[in-house]
Amino acid sequence: MIEGNNVEKILAAQGFIISPVKGDSMLPMLDEQKDAVKIVPVTKPLKKYDLPLYRTPSGQLVLHRIIEVKKKHYIICGDNRKWLEKVPHSWVIGVAEGFFKDGKYISAQDEDYLEYVRERCASIKDRDVTVTRAVKKQPLVKRLFPEYYDMVRLYPSLEKAPVLLPVAWTIRLIKKIFTRGIK
Repeated sequence: MIEGNNVEKILAAQGFIISPVKGDSMLPMLDEQKDAVKIVPVTKPLKKYDLPLYRTPSGQLVLHRIIEVKKKHYIICGDNRKWLEKVPHSWVIGVAEGFFKDGKYISAQDEDYLEYVRERCASIKDRDVTVTRAVKKQPLVKRLFPEYYDMVRLYPSLEKAPVLLPVAWTIRLIKKIFTRGIK
């Protein structure tokens, strides 16, 4: 999605961020080649179909859709993904107020957009989904070798070639060692 460590500071100072999207997890709605999203701070409880921007414990920023609201977490899924994510409320740093599609601004309250969202989310129930665990303090083995679905979020090409999972683990481990270490 958006990159950088200053997102929270920019949101606090400006009250919004407009950023191009990165990745394919929200296709067909958001295309990284041409679309952008407007993120605002969270000022009220989030609800089903909202698009929160959240930061994972590894620092990755993700923009996925809320499928279900729970007491302490959200069940979230990218429009172009097959698995659900369990995201604690505390990870959320902003929410999409709208987006720019083909140069046109579309509000998150637009009726055509909401119809698309309802249809898209209805199809999620038909998917073969797995809820991934979003745990801050995992055993060292889980941190060194995350589950396949967690790795696909980092390396989307794994979805087409799961046999490369050991290669992805190795690449991730080398990056972690030379950047900030395994937490």
